[in-house]
Parts: sequence; structure tokens; C-alpha cells
Amino acid sequence: DPRFAQPVFSEIPVLVANGRYDADTPMAWGRELCRTLPNSHYFLFTGQSHLPLFQHPGGKRIGMEFLDDPYKRPADDGIVDKPFRFYPGT
Repeated sequence: DPRFAQPVFSEIPVLVANGRYDADTPMAWGRELCRTLPNSHYFLFTGQSHLPLFQHPGGKRIGMEFLDDPYKRPADDGIVDKPFRFYPGT
């Protein structure tokens, strides 16, 4: 069914985290995912590969801030690359 190839649209808050050197899920996939998720928060972690929220020293804090208030963008405190902004509110 061609509908399975269409992007998912959802207003549910989502935290998207990419490692700059992730060979499993390239950062282009994370950026593309955020295009149809208006309440998503995208973070690109410098020097990280897969699962940066678990491997980067500030990743756990970002994850916990998201869980505390999913509609508010967690502070990056300069520990991650600048986010890509595709839509208002990112």
C-alpha cells in the first residue's frame, strides 16, 4: 500500500537525538523525521555515534528534561551542535 511510504504526522512531543557519526541512523533521517512532527526537539551530538542520549555526558539530562516537560525544548547548554530548524517552534 503506497500509504506506508508516506511520512507520519503527529503532534505528540518527540525527542530526536542523532550522533554526528551514527552509521545506523544518519542525521539526515533525524532531520527528515522532524519535518512532520511539529512538537519534536532535534539534537545533534558532536563526536557521538548511535544512542547519544546514553553515551554523551549531557544526554541523560536532556532526556530527563524532555520527560519532565515534553512540550518545552530541553536546554542544550552548548553541549550539542546547533539544531536544524525546519519549522516554527523548534
